[in-house]
Amino acid sequence: MRNYSAQNFKKFIVKFFFQVIVLVGLTGCYEKQEGCLDIRATNFDLEADISCEDCCEYPDLKLKFLHRQVEPDTVYSIGFADSVYYDGVSNPFRINALRYYISNIRVVDSDGSEARINETIDISKIGGSVVTFTDDFLLVNGNLSTSLTAGSFSTIKTYNKVRFFIGLDNELEGVDPSTLPDNHVLAVNQDSSMFDFQNGHYLMANHEIYTDTTAIDTIPRVMEILLWYGPVEMELEFPESITLPEGFDLEITIQVDAPSWFETSDVRTISDDQFFTNIVSKLSESFSVIDVSVDN
Repeated sequence: MRNYSAQNFKKFIVKFFFQVIVLVGLTGCYEKQEGCLDIRATNFDLEADISCEDCCEYPDLKLKFLHRQVEPDTVYSIGFADSVYYDGVSNPFRINALRYYISNIRVVDSDGSEARINETIDISKIGGSVVTFTDDFLLVNGNLSTSLTAGSFSTIKTYNKVRFFIGLDNELEGVDPSTLPDNHVLAVNQDSSMFDFQNGHYLMANHEIYTDTTAIDTIPRVMEILLWYGPVEMELEFPESITLPEGFDLEITIQVDAPSWFETSDVRTISDDQFFTNIVSKLSESFSVIDVSVDN
């Protein structure tokens, strides 16, 4: 009588090793995929097996500034050059241009912790030293209402306010702007009116108004507010708290009551130094957040 049990066992062994060889072969053919495995990133890859190096892209923080005249019962868009406003002694004036820097931008959680922009930039000083700054500089042009991207951030929380500087850090005094990339917001070719070439420093702001509203062609009064008048720190509450989903951009819309900057001044006779001081003193009450939204 044949030993079927031994034969069956041999068949089992052969079949088992064949399956192992096939499985090993199939595994060897599979190539693991590399990708972003950070769920906070906008390019999070659910199918990736291996975390990539420096490939993750994080949500952007965007600020949009709307320059308006705010009255108790209504709000008007600023009419540049053609609309008339009134100063502290009822002198009429017209606004020709409003330009100012924003920097040191942070969104704030309910526990007080701050999320900052990820990007940094090394800026050379004229003496040869190099200073590293958070690269969140924005140049606000009152004639435009486009959204400005401050940079990316990767801290996902529930936010209820935003903080930022109007103006630039005093550490930027004495930098060499020629060492900056041509497309950087602080590069002088972006807006040469924001740099004092004679003294070698940036301006905090540069505003132009017409103090003579009757003449057809007038030369505007230019207010070059120097770096050392600022920066002025702003803290603005959101209309309501917002929890930012992973991988979504955050856009904050800020209303700016620019005509109110001139309410305590006589635009025709006030000295430049006092004019600058008056404008800076009105900044904190003229900015307000009117909308916060997320976008994928």
